[in-house]
Amino acid sequence: GLMYREKIFDSLKFILICLVVVGHTIERNLYDNHTIMTVFGFIYSFHMPLFIFISGYFTKSITWSKYKKSFVSIMAVYWVFQTLFMIPSWIDGSFSWIDYLTNPRSVLWYIIGLLFWRLWFAILPKKFIKFPLIMGGALVLAYGIHAVNDQNYFYTRILTFYPYFILGYFCPKEIITKIREGKKVFSIVFLAILLVALYFFVDYTLIFSMFGGMPYKHYSSVLVGVGQITLCYILAILASMSVINLCTERFYKLGSSTLDIYLIHPFYIYYVYGLII
Repeated sequence: GLMYREKIFDSLKFILICLVVVGHTIERNLYDNHTIMTVFGFIYSFHMPLFIFISGYFTKSITWSKYKKSFVSIMAVYWVFQTLFMIPSWIDGSFSWIDYLTNPRSVLWYIIGLLFWRLWFAILPKKFIKFPLIMGGALVLAYGIHAVNDQNYFYTRILTFYPYFILGYFCPKEIITKIREGKKVFSIVFLAILLVALYFFVDYTLIFSMFGGMPYKHYSSVLVGVGQITLCYILAILASMSVINLCTERFYKLGSSTLDIYLIHPFYIYYVYGLII
């Protein structure tokens, strides 16, 4: 029933947000240490894709009037945090209004992403909300954006991660139940293989592909870029299924605090942690 479903996803959201914090904390030491790079690659192989999948899953009942209501509150949160995140640049004199108005700082790309991802489901006539149509369009955008050479990280990520949101939107709860009932040993083996494989193969370009990719010109060829991005989609889906299968419901009460942690943790990491080190 509904309770069961909410519990698993709320518990998952809390675990994923903890992984976001861990990922951001170890990010500054990413290139000093191969083990850290492996752990970072492992976390990034699924944590944002799964988070975005869950966001899509909970968007099933979106309507234009709901969207409009949430738009105002989401934008209010966005501008408060955008302003706070810009304080260091005011202090050191590097502040730019264009940057402030057009470039979401730190974790705020996700807030803009949510508005963009939900918008189409809120405004499209029902007859166009068909999986092949929406997913096809999203994949064209996702692969196409990497052909643009001077990309902005935030809209590249929003487009590259959109397919996960769509999968969540269209995913019936029976599939989640099936995944939950699957044999846990397969999930454990898959995640173990993924971790070991990353230890041997992880590199700068793979990390960036997991991050939402980068322009094709930064890969050794367009084909390699397409291949790495595709590989990241496949790994994200398999790893996410494994994590859904293995996840405990124990933390479901903490699931409601995920957005607060998401928005507040950069201050802890960049100011507190930054001062200690």
